[in-house]
Amino acid sequence: MVYAVPAGRGLAEARNEALAATTSGVLAFIDDDVAVCEGWLGAMHDAWRTAPEDRGCIGGPIGVRFTGPRPAWLTDALLGVLGVASGGDSFHGGNVSFRADALRGIQGFWPMRGRPELHDWFSEEHHAQRELAATGWTAAAAPLAAAERIVDPAQIGRWTVLARRARYGARSALIGERRRRAVAARVAATSAAGVALAVARRREAAATERAARAAENVGTLLAPLIAHRELQPTAAHTPFRHSVAPPQRLLPDPLRVLRRSGAVVLLYHRVDDGAGSGVSPANFASQIDVLRSTRTPAPLEAIVSGDAPSNAFAVTFDDGYAETMRRTLPVLADAGVPATVFISTAHVGTQRAFWWERVSSLLRRGTRRPLKLTIEDETRAWADARSAQLHVIGWLQPKAPEVIDATLTELAAWAGEDLAVAEHERPLSVQELRELASSPLIAIDAHTRTHPNLRLIDHARRMEELVGSREDLARWLAIDPPAGLAYPYGTPGADVDLSTRAAAKAAGFRYAVLTASGTVTAATDRYALPRLAPADISGDDFAALIARAARPRRG
Repeated sequence: MVYAVPAGRGLAEARNEALAATTSGVLAFIDDDVAVCEGWLGAMHDAWRTAPEDRGCIGGPIGVRFTGPRPAWLTDALLGVLGVASGGDSFHGGNVSFRADALRGIQGFWPMRGRPELHDWFSEEHHAQRELAATGWTAAAAPLAAAERIVDPAQIGRWTVLARRARYGARSALIGERRRRAVAARVAATSAAGVALAVARRREAAATERAARAAENVGTLLAPLIAHRELQPTAAHTPFRHSVAPPQRLLPDPLRVLRRSGAVVLLYHRVDDGAGSGVSPANFASQIDVLRSTRTPAPLEAIVSGDAPSNAFAVTFDDGYAETMRRTLPVLADAGVPATVFISTAHVGTQRAFWWERVSSLLRRGTRRPLKLTIEDETRAWADARSAQLHVIGWLQPKAPEVIDATLTELAAWAGEDLAVAEHERPLSVQELRELASSPLIAIDAHTRTHPNLRLIDHARRMEELVGSREDLARWLAIDPPAGLAYPYGTPGADVDLSTRAAAKAAGFRYAVLTASGTVTAATDRYALPRLAPADISGDDFAALIARAARPRRG
């Protein structure tokens, strides 16, 4: 039994600490105001012992135990805000258990701030259950594993119930049911009128129920003001998630000025048919046409140095896929559009496949199959391997190359395939890179050697990755070491922080690009240049995307 309350950090972090500490195959949670009933442990044990292999979650009912006389106005319809539930498809954190390796497979609990007294369907334990279902795990109820919520009537007043229902409505509006504001306003008004009628008729319980319905819909109308903060993360990382996006602001910073429209930098990875998250050749060509009709093409270095017009656009490619460059160079040449290619040099030098492509390819195979992986003494599992791609790739990002290679070997054995590199996945060869660099339209810059998450590795390896990639390109192409860097993964905060940017500068780079939308102006940090990654869209949709990226906004 572990009892952990990290001060000010929320229950999600406590639950992640428990998941990191446990050596058991099953992790069960109850709340501090919940008492399990006689036979609970045996019933939970039996439920897991007889569970099918794809069972990821088992929960039990939560009844109520009052420590004093129950208020007459507190009807059964209002008990839900106290965390009383019969169970079903999703279970409250007061009486729920998880298969530990499955829970690690979805990267544990999302570290939202939360509020311990709230027992609705929008907390971290319910988010985890939805993630488990998305990766193929099933859930089941264990009716005999019952528990009771202990409620002191003296501590539960009408205003407590109304406040919690208002928060329920607000949280539902932000991350649950998208109720129309007009409907919410109408229901709030009619319910409020019903309160007055019930009071006049001295129907205390009915008045409270209608007031609760009104409060829920008022919460829907005022959702950001009521629930925004508690849905934001409290941690930049967890034991199972190497990076968490920073909290979003409720309102724009009033001290920041409007951003001026500036140059747009486009980020592509793969351009070929069936490229998964890439862009098809036809859509790439149409996107270039849209850009040429609305903006002025320019080399990235001209935008960085301020020698390009404010409506300029630059095209960049990351990694160095041979098929992508074979397909795109004729399109760029026909349109007269220059491009910068950021090269992951170890892949080019060794002709090893980009490891994330191999992970995706191996996990996409055929029918639904379970997968269990152990990496550095930590085991994670997925009931449906096809849904594990992003989780596995995220898990491997900060790992050493030899750990990634061992995992690929294990995945290949699991899939019954070899690690041969498919033609559409292979990197450029050194000779192909030289031929590409000979084009007057193409500039070659660095993307590290092995494509690690630079924020998560030690300083010595970070500098070796940065300096080594510059040296590789200078030696292969007989040029000065490149001036530009593309950070691998590149999300600000999550993958790139102040120390990462300082390392890029210390390695000799003059500018570096992110993976984040925005425009480039004279005021933009040269080691944090935004790039927009287009989806596989064409025509009007792409034009609208560019317009949104360049629209003045607060930030």
